[in-house]
Amino acid sequence: MDLRSGEAASKLVRDWEVDGIAVVKSAREAVDGFLSDREAMKLSEAMMRKYRHVGAEIKARFGDRRFASITPDEIRAIRKDWRLAAITAQKRMEIVRKFFPFCVDAEWIEKSPARLVKMPTAKYDPTPPFSDEEMEKILWAADSIREAHPKIPAETPKKLKALVLLMRHSGADLDWQRVTVVQSEFSLSTGEAAA
Repeated sequence: MDLRSGEAASKLVRDWEVDGIAVVKSAREAVDGFLSDREAMKLSEAMMRKYRHVGAEIKARFGDRRFASITPDEIRAIRKDWRLAAITAQKRMEIVRKFFPFCVDAEWIEKSPARLVKMPTAKYDPTPPFSDEEMEKILWAADSIREAHPKIPAETPKKLKALVLLMRHSGADLDWQRVTVVQSEFSLSTGEAAA
């Protein structure tokens, strides 16, 4: 069954409708409906691969079984079988958690069995600060950037060096935060905003 078009997905849902209430006979049909909806949303191929992977996992586990009979314990069993890094398990569980509420909204099931399943926990190790030697190399690179890129404005090395020092002494980390710089005019003598 080709479900790559929105028209095919709509036809599948219409076929499921009985007396105004959508009925899904199996987990396989629910996954097919969910995936066709995601494809109609024009998601990236990388994201669709993740959805298909989780869909295949649900189909393999539950197949043609009556969809409404899936329990939270069975969702926990799926999570337990994952041999993944904690962050990857969290991302995969997010997809599972999107799938079941979609099915509730489509009135294929009354409540989501995934709602009662907790997310896997992930612990992040903080990035250690740069050593003095590493900081010296970074500041040297900021000072000498115009040698490699002569078209860069003359004030750029000074601004870059200031940003690096600000980040080091404020604890800002580019890996985890987005830095937004708002340009303003300041008087160098008073440090107050110029009129």
